Amino acid sequence: MIRSLSVFLVSVIVLVAVLEPAIALSDAKVAILSVAAVPHGAGESQVGSSFVYPDVQSIDIQITLRLDAEDARKVTVFAAGKDQDGWRIGKGKISEIVEPGETTIVLGDFVKLDNFFGEHDVTLEIEVSCSGAPIVRTRRSFSFTGVPEPVVKVDYSDLRPRDEPLYIEFVPGESFSLNLFYEIEENPAELDLVLRIFAVMDEQDFEIDNYSFSDPFWGETDIESEPGFYHVEFHGRLPDRFLEFYRERHYFRVIVVLDFEEQIGISEPVEGLIYDEFYGDNREPYSSDEALIKLERASRWRIDRLSQEIYRKRIRDLRELKRHRRFELYFGY
Repeated sequence: MIRSLSVFLVSVIVLVAVLEPAIALSDAKVAILSVAAVPHGAGESQVGSSFVYPDVQSIDIQITLRLDAEDARKVTVFAAGKDQDGWRIGKGKISEIVEPGETTIVLGDFVKLDNFFGEHDVTLEIEVSCSGAPIVRTRRSFSFTGVPEPVVKVDYSDLRPRDEPLYIEFVPGESFSLNLFYEIEENPAELDLVLRIFAVMDEQDFEIDNYSFSDPFWGETDIESEPGFYHVEFHGRLPDRFLEFYRERHYFRVIVVLDFEEQIGISEPVEGLIYDEFYGDNREPYSSDEALIKLERASRWRIDRLSQEIYRKRIRDLRELKRHRRFELYFGY
């Protein structure tokens, strides 16, 4: 009995010794006094919670807090912001050794407005943790308007066999041409523009996300981004062998992308049909590359900036080229 009591007392003493440091640290308290969105740029003196690019270039998040403790403590501030559509606008974390009393901690360049287009209503979540103190949280909101989006309109696209432009469908191994007419109405932020073109088979599942510099079915080039009227013409060659060589019909898609600095992309897809009268084993490729479309090099693409009058005339001339079916039997089903 005496031995059991001794063991119990020793256990209590050890437990108290272990808990004593935690108890000593539990008397700290941290409180969030204010959270402010601080603008930088020509509109740096702007007050309130709504900011507009380019007067405001970036926004800091400034957190003022009060630490009640007997000594300095490590304080960690975490902030995350999402807009009205749930897109992450910014995320930041900072740790500092803070003396008792009031302290201001700044998360610099939490938002850079030139990384965003249009209007965003931001909900900001703030979390402050401190050794020996309970975690505290708060929520604030602000809004900003980023870079104005370019305004682009595709007026007409035309995909035809290159040497037989009056036919609707294509035959294996045939060259094609595509004419695209688009208008840049506005580009207030003067964003750079890349023209990117893909020509892909349905047997590729029209997949354009997985491609390499060696793939023959795509290309890109830098082009003008000034407001105006533009005509793009380019050519390619269809495969005469197919991964699914037992089929009569093979669909393909030509996709033109106007990419403003990899942030805003305008995509225009056009679909064509290859009809293979002589499908079968003789169409089986020796390698998968033989079943890909060969797009001509970007250096050979024709890109014209036109007056509005010439622009409208070229569209009208192409529309007036009547087309007919090459394979009446197939389309007579």
